[in-house]
Amino acid sequence: MRFRLKTRYALTLVGMTLVVVVALSIALFLEFRRVTDDLRESTAESLDETLLRQFQQRAVGLSTALSTSVVDALYRLDIEETATLSSGLAALPDVEGVAILDRTGLLYLNGSIPGFTADESAVAAWSVADRLPDSTLVEFLENNVVTSTPVRLGETTIGHVVLSVSLMPIRNELTAVRSAHDQRVAEAVRRVLGTSAQVAAVAAVVGLILAVVIGGRLSRPITSLSLLAKRVGRGDFEVPELVSGPGEVGDLAASFVSMAHSLRRTTVSNAYLDGILNSMLDGLVVTGTDGVIRKVNGATCTLLGFDEGALIGRPLNRFIDIDHATSETRQPREGTAHHSGGSALPVLVSSADLAAGQDGAPSYVWVFRDITRIKQAQDDLISAKQEAEKANEAKSQFLANMSHELRTPLNAVLGFTELVIDGTYGEVPDAILEAMERVERNGQHLLGLINDVLDLSKIEAGRLTLAHVHYDMAELIRTVESSVSPQAAEKQIELTCELPDTLPSGFGDARRITQVLMNLVGNAVKFTEVGEVTVRVEADDTWFRLTVSDTGPGIAEADLQAIFDDFYQVDGSLSRQQGGTGLGLAIAKRMIEMHGGRLWVESTPGQGADFHFTLPVRADRQIEAA
Repeated sequence: MRFRLKTRYALTLVGMTLVVVVALSIALFLEFRRVTDDLRESTAESLDETLLRQFQQRAVGLSTALSTSVVDALYRLDIEETATLSSGLAALPDVEGVAILDRTGLLYLNGSIPGFTADESAVAAWSVADRLPDSTLVEFLENNVVTSTPVRLGETTIGHVVLSVSLMPIRNELTAVRSAHDQRVAEAVRRVLGTSAQVAAVAAVVGLILAVVIGGRLSRPITSLSLLAKRVGRGDFEVPELVSGPGEVGDLAASFVSMAHSLRRTTVSNAYLDGILNSMLDGLVVTGTDGVIRKVNGATCTLLGFDEGALIGRPLNRFIDIDHATSETRQPREGTAHHSGGSALPVLVSSADLAAGQDGAPSYVWVFRDITRIKQAQDDLISAKQEAEKANEAKSQFLANMSHELRTPLNAVLGFTELVIDGTYGEVPDAILEAMERVERNGQHLLGLINDVLDLSKIEAGRLTLAHVHYDMAELIRTVESSVSPQAAEKQIELTCELPDTLPSGFGDARRITQVLMNLVGNAVKFTEVGEVTVRVEADDTWFRLTVSDTGPGIAEADLQAIFDDFYQVDGSLSRQQGGTGLGLAIAKRMIEMHGGRLWVESTPGQGADFHFTLPVRADRQIEAA
């Protein structure tokens, strides 16, 4: 009985121990499964977050690179160039759609983007609604990630690039990684169960103690791995290599650490490389000594419209017209790049030698930049010049109109002043008469200024026309002589006119020709203090050739051309002391040119000046100046 009791006690103890061991084993197994599931979920979440973040960075990088590339095309609303720049990106296998928007709405769409056909994407709907946010937006849909990146010109947002990238590749990759991870976890679970069963069979008590010990040893590394998995999910890849565990748990910990380090190297390397490629706006090509392309960057594919596979292994001169001899191509020079669409782009090309390529042989790097914008700037300068000419014409028309408005009341003032001076309204005291004479002189001076401005404005506005009549050149010169003679006599200057015995009859605007002669002869008398003023005339059947010479102070060489500019007065000369607008010579030159002639001056300071001009005998004929 005692043996049976002992046996019973032993059996009971063993049974209870076995029950406890089994219960503890079951509890430990369930806890292990729970912790393992937590690890699986944490690892899956970290993998999801890591790969999705990497995929998001790729999508943002692609859309940012495209937004930088299409700034110029979007600014000029060049849809063809926009399509060309976007075609290379749209050709990527995981890119489902590319859209370019400006401030008025959708400008270009290639492929399919959720939100443009249905209300599936808030990012796309926001862009279509023309709200154009100033920051990059990212939205994850069920099977796509949609990015909306602003296109900036300086500090101004002028459009948006919307990019739809398929999530199917990353989902397939996640599925494969999870499957492999589940297999590893299942294998670890099976090994743990086997170990637990062996321990329970050896000894119930030892099994109980070992269960507690093993449970603690198993839970601690798994909990540590779970915490580390969450850190990896947040993008912190600095995983310590001290994480370990017994048996399969140690293998799992080692696999996790290795996976985290691999993710870190892959993410950092890809981000760094993508950052370099996406930041370059210039195309970069590496060739061998045979001129065959070995490597290109993303900007090259964008500018040429070819994917990398279509460029590698092809001769460079098939895409860019440049000389492959390195000695002649070190300095940047212009060339022509041939786009896949058939268009030609002006580019600035430079090159440099590489000591050795990937295979150890010498190679060359070529950098080319699209200078279409520079060429466009040249065209813009031409347009700006045309706009300036239009503005100048408008100014001239305004001055012409204002001169008319000023001259009308001024003529009335001068008329009434002359009536008062002539005594029409009665006798005027001497003091008032002197003041009225000053008013008349200043009014006449002001009228002359207004007439000069009016003539110049009419010429610039194209409203001054010539009244062509037959005239006698000798008679015009005598008229000028009789008008200027009193001024010459007052200054004791000899005024001489040298005319041939016969002169042909001219045909032109006699009044304007007289105005030019009056200006030249009047200036000669005005600025000559001692000596003489001479007017010479020569003629044949085609041309009149006239010269007005004086013995005045002369004109400096630097001023010989400037004196014919509008409102120009020679500094330090008598012209500034005598007054004037500086328009007389400018108007005279233009009137002579309107007749088909030419006016110029020859002078030496201190030895006087000679003003020459030619006139066609018949100003209505197209005759080039002699």
